[in-house]
Amino acid sequence: MADLRLESRRLLSFLLAGTIAFGVDLGVYHLAVALLGTPALAKAVSWGVAVATTFSINSLLTFRTAPAGSGRPTPILRSLDWRRFPGYTATQALGGVVNIGLFLLLLPHLAPFPSLALATAAAAGCNYLGARAVLGGKSGHHRP
Repeated sequence: MADLRLESRRLLSFLLAGTIAFGVDLGVYHLAVALLGTPALAKAVSWGVAVATTFSINSLLTFRTAPAGSGRPTPILRSLDWRRFPGYTATQALGGVVNIGLFLLLLPHLAPFPSLALATAAAAGCNYLGARAVLGGKSGHHRP
């Protein structure tokens, strides 16, 4: 029962992190389009910033993987285990591939909204499992 509560808390925190990152992605995208003038490049920049945002939130709150320190407060960016960032980014990119691929597979058979909803749900599941694997989850790296 405690495992179910922990996993439920993690999932809600993960979804909150994704919601915050969506806002970051949107804001950075609009700023980057204005500065760079190229939507594709702007989206690449905004996606990177959004992934760094979810990495930070998921590391500090969802899976609590920040390395143990001396107990004194440290700046947030220094308290993150950045060695995990490449693996985290790879799992999130895989989720993006699942999202786009499943959407394109479903679109000929379903309307756009259900195709997008199902693809997004599948990608969120992949992203959650990937984040849990990279950031500690059940492997004993969870900080109480």
